Amino acid sequence: MINPKVSVIMPNYNYARYLPERIDSVLSQTYQDFEIIILDDCSTDNSREIIQRYKDNPKVVEIIYNDSNSGTPFKQWFKGIERARGEYIWIAETDDSAKPDFLEKMVSALDANPSAALAISGTECLDENGNKTAQTFDRWDTTDEQGVGYTKLYDGQKYLRHNMYWACYVYNASCVVFRKSAFYADDYTRSLSMRNAGDWLFWSRMLCHGDIVEVREKLSYLRRHSTSVTYVGAMNNNLLKEDAKVIRAIEDMTKVGRYRRMIRHGEMIKRVKRMELPDDVKERYLKEVVDTLDAKKYEYVIERINKPLSQYLSFLITSRKDLI
Repeated sequence: MINPKVSVIMPNYNYARYLPERIDSVLSQTYQDFEIIILDDCSTDNSREIIQRYKDNPKVVEIIYNDSNSGTPFKQWFKGIERARGEYIWIAETDDSAKPDFLEKMVSALDANPSAALAISGTECLDENGNKTAQTFDRWDTTDEQGVGYTKLYDGQKYLRHNMYWACYVYNASCVVFRKSAFYADDYTRSLSMRNAGDWLFWSRMLCHGDIVEVREKLSYLRRHSTSVTYVGAMNNNLLKEDAKVIRAIEDMTKVGRYRRMIRHGEMIKRVKRMELPDDVKERYLKEVVDTLDAKKYEYVIERINKPLSQYLSFLITSRKDLI
């Protein structure tokens, strides 16, 4: 049997209401050299019923139902990647969707840039009812003079140091296609212990194995809703703790530099100080962040002084000025 060019991994948990739209958006791609692997993480809604409607589709090569919930979506990612036969992998999360030419343009971008470990497209944001919103996570929407409609290749280490260190700019798995050859299971195991920031760590690690190409078109749809893993994590502060672990991990992956490190640590301390929490809880979170980062509390003062001065001194960096 000839292997497909792309393996589409579809992890699902209780997204029955979005499943038909998502699966149909994959099946209707203009680029058709792909297989689909569906993994259901012991959903309690009628996801199984909907998935079974597609079991005889020739593109659906495997359906896996967990007997118990794994506790993290990243275990489902790993399970799907291990089974994938394609050269490229697309993790198509089941609460999102895609335009018909998504795969065509992403595969073309990776084919044209053999040094790239991954390609990322832009997204249009939807609310839970499918209505488009004005929200955007694509930094090039407002910062790039060339506008949209072209691809841009970045050195992986530089992208990690100048972009990913400040935030997860590879912000949604559904808008990424990556080379399976860039996935080394042992490198990514720390993501398995995370529920919210595991994707940030996953993509950061992948940038150690190659470059990244941005496809500057909004080819994917990202759904924002109150049951999404990221939203829940932000509400219970687990995201804060995991973010600190990822930042520390990136410091071990690339040469960050002392000055950049102090500003980043100061931003994390500022984030805790601005939380509306009881003083004792806030102090506990602050200690956790400081200990995880091996930070110094004076770094908060340095960050606070650095920010206004950076408006007048071009050599001073901030999280925005440092982006490439």
